[in-house]
Amino acid sequence: MEDNKKRNPNSHECNSWSELPLDLLNMVFKRLGFVDFQRAKSVCSSWLSSSRQSVPKKNHTPWLILFPEEQNNSYCKLFNPEEKERLYKTQDTGLDFSKSVCEASYGSWLLMHDLCYNLHIVNIFTNERIILPSLESQLGLTKERRTKPKNRILSCLFWIDEKTKDYVVVCSLDNLPVVYSKKVNNSWKQIPETSECLGMVYKDHKLYFLNYYGDFCIFDFYGETPQQTFQRELKVESVHSRKISSRLRIVATKLVATVTGNVLLVQKIWRSIPMTWSFLVIKVYSYSSGNLKEHQLVNSLGNESMLFDQGITVLANETYGFIANSIYFSGCDDKKDRNDLFLFNLQTHKTELMHKFDCSKFQFSRAQWFLPSFTHA
Repeated sequence: MEDNKKRNPNSHECNSWSELPLDLLNMVFKRLGFVDFQRAKSVCSSWLSSSRQSVPKKNHTPWLILFPEEQNNSYCKLFNPEEKERLYKTQDTGLDFSKSVCEASYGSWLLMHDLCYNLHIVNIFTNERIILPSLESQLGLTKERRTKPKNRILSCLFWIDEKTKDYVVVCSLDNLPVVYSKKVNNSWKQIPETSECLGMVYKDHKLYFLNYYGDFCIFDFYGETPQQTFQRELKVESVHSRKISSRLRIVATKLVATVTGNVLLVQKIWRSIPMTWSFLVIKVYSYSSGNLKEHQLVNSLGNESMLFDQGITVLANETYGFIANSIYFSGCDDKKDRNDLFLFNLQTHKTELMHKFDCSKFQFSRAQWFLPSFTHA
């Protein structure tokens, strides 16, 4: 008997997953986290098309990127705390990571440079790449000085717009003035009176800068050229010194921007007795109240977790192992612990091992936190 039923074009009846209605798919995509979103858009062409029209749920869970140690290796491994027993392998980036250094990250973008300080920005998921202008002319690099890159101290940070690809890159090399580059000018320009950089952080189009003499400045990047809008002197003991005492040594100093709107001066300290890490956290500026009459010692981050290596805080999420009022950092400063991840609890002042990777399967030289962002590729 012949079936004369005709299919209603407005019906939600479908014969395969690829035929699900667009409005239903959009509802699904809006509820997915980062990993599930990436998986779902790979199901078929119709799901990929739907993902491009969806506004995904913002990712708040940091991931770790593990850079390979072996030569001629052009891929990395990614560690998602939501899936503790699994590592993801990136696409072939075309970069030799044994000869490249990651200076900073923003979303899924990494700021990389080779041994000759050639800089570029690369998206770890899509392989999009932005080549930056040469640093040689502004920083006075010569062929002779480039042969010993390990003797030089390069510090960089950046911001990028996911849609327009507008960017701001800020770099400090040795004790030279800080330079910046924007997409609109595609060149490097100096920021006056920014020599001897000790720490800097970029947030909401503002650069927060601190030098070795304790001068703290704010530069507004909204206009064509950055304008200094604030300056004060921080009289913080041991800011200038690398060695506080025979038992205490400052390993690293950073400015950190918090979710709740503060700028913190954070010092990573190695204690020889007992042999452990500790941190000193000082609030130097507040977005809401502006200038502080004097710096304030911070004993609590509230419901935030600090990613020290990245210079930011994120909302704590104990489901995925991010404990509130804690500082997460890598052991990259120490050869023995370089492949380990630690957390320092500001309340108990104790350092704990967070995660130890099995290096027998994948040899990596450095681990770095980043916050993956969605792209509609």
